[in-house]
Amino acid sequence: MKSESKQNKMDVKTFRELFVHRDDVHAIQQPKGTYLPVKEAVTDADIEAHLEGRTTLGLYQVKPEVNTITWAVLDIDLTKEIWSDPNFKLEDWEDRILKQADLAQEYFKTVDITSYREHSGNKGYHVWIFFKTPVPAVQVKNAMNSLFKYMPKVDPGIDWEIFPKQAAVKEGSLGNLVKGASGYHHKSKKFSRFLDDINPATLQYVSEESLDQLNNLFAQPINRCGAMNKAVTQGIIEGHAKH
Repeated sequence: MKSESKQNKMDVKTFRELFVHRDDVHAIQQPKGTYLPVKEAVTDADIEAHLEGRTTLGLYQVKPEVNTITWAVLDIDLTKEIWSDPNFKLEDWEDRILKQADLAQEYFKTVDITSYREHSGNKGYHVWIFFKTPVPAVQVKNAMNSLFKYMPKVDPGIDWEIFPKQAAVKEGSLGNLVKGASGYHHKSKKFSRFLDDINPATLQYVSEESLDQLNNLFAQPINRCGAMNKAVTQGIIEGHAKH
């Protein structure tokens, strides 16, 4: 595990800047992959332990009262029907799961949003986007639901979840968590790793204009019309429009 941790190039400052918005609580992954909430602030020591693979953080996304976020993620994974099959072999699915993550990244590009793909360290991929300043969770939730509502599946055995799941979280509540980036998965015994460069100096944050574009009136008829959405989807996949 030590040799793997040396490949992890993210530092504590970058991790905190990008991923720790709600800092009053976190969770620790258990050996079987579940998470135990810890109602304490996330310290630099916690982050360092996470990046080194000694522990693995689960991060709660939505900050109560203000209900804002600074990141969002599309969590792509295999369905339980697939991975619970006695004959399941991950290597049979790796190319298809990556293709789904690539397609999600192309969907983000259609609205001028730069996203960052990360292998989860287990069976899937995370596709992250970042905000320079906190934004309303409800705005991002609605925008991502709109964008990915009709994204085709590379295979029926692949599915995804959108985070934030909650538009708002009450004071004292936790909401859903996401495994901290660049962390060690204690069930699969592997580190998660970014396929795209996560460099604070060059990172492309989501602009308000791009976020607005996801929710604008022009996107709504496309999302509501199957024929129009099919044409747009085909254009994204092929890289050009036929008509």
